[in-house]
Amino acid sequence: MNHKTDIEHFMRYAYQIARYSTDDSTQNGAVLISPDSTGKYYAVSSGNNNFPDGFKAEPEHLERPRKYNFRKHAEWEAVTGVDWNLARASVLICPFAACSICARAIVMSGCLHMIVHKQRMEIAHGKWIDEIKDGNYILDCAGVTRSEFDGVLGCEPILADGKLWTP
Repeated sequence: MNHKTDIEHFMRYAYQIARYSTDDSTQNGAVLISPDSTGKYYAVSSGNNNFPDGFKAEPEHLERPRKYNFRKHAEWEAVTGVDWNLARASVLICPFAACSICARAIVMSGCLHMIVHKQRMEIAHGKWIDEIKDGNYILDCAGVTRSEFDGVLGCEPILADGKLWTP
């Protein structure tokens, strides 16, 4: 998939989904897209970083580092539970790169390609750099290709590393 307008459309959608994240530090969204019989892409699944459905978060579940044990990431939510036959031709569009856990889920889903937002990655906090390297390594070893969308989107602000940021 290399139609800039399609990628921009789905990247905007990922940011819209991110705004529904309850994470008080970093909001992220992801959209899994797949081509129909005519080659036009449509959204198959989506997700944001949030608590699993039905989980009642207590104050102790909101504090680092323990909060990571209870939250699901956007990428993981978007690719899990999707039929493998559908996911194997899919593209995951997500502003932020996958951690090692999400990268494993992406590989297991059969997703072929991941697109991240260049400008969002440029402001990535240092604590995530090693996780992103490990995630990229997993994706590379499994043959999941990656690319960046480069462009200012002008979407509503989201939280990025505890600060409001406009994509």
